[in-house]
Amino acid sequence: FLLLLPIGIFAQSDEPVAILEYYEDDWELEIYDADDFLVEDIYYGMEMLPGDKIKTYETIAEIRLDPNGSIIKLARNTSFKIDAFQAVDGAGSNDFSLISGKLRTVASNVGGSKYKIKSPTAVCGVRGTDFGMQFDAAAGIDAVLVKSGAVEFAKNTGESLMLGAGQFAN
Repeated sequence: FLLLLPIGIFAQSDEPVAILEYYEDDWELEIYDADDFLVEDIYYGMEMLPGDKIKTYETIAEIRLDPNGSIIKLARNTSFKIDAFQAVDGAGSNDFSLISGKLRTVASNVGGSKYKIKSPTAVCGVRGTDFGMQFDAAAGIDAVLVKSGAVEFAKNTGESLMLGAGQFAN
């Protein structure tokens, strides 16, 4: 076993992942892989990749981006999808979809990290900040509250506004 350990260490990828850090009840949580298959074995520390979707029912969940340390907290009754991760060399951005529900993000600004969270009607461009976002699918309404940092809040039509600490928009 000890002889195989160095091989396992060198075989690990440096590619970014999302880690399922916390949830209250795995019976109230569903995760689908990129091929839309239900993941049967959900556990703390589980790695999630682009294309994976998570649905909370009567539970909350918390995801940590590795290696940058950003935290995404999903409220009860939330559907969320990982679209893409920013490459280790800084290319691209961390892209997510809020299909319905609410989230709070504490977005790390390590190494020029970039984030986009889109809903069916708006996009938030995040710049190293702590903010909350809600999308009410029935009403088709988005809302964003910025605790610290800055968020660019844009309609799909292209209209946008910059929100700073303590500001709210819907």
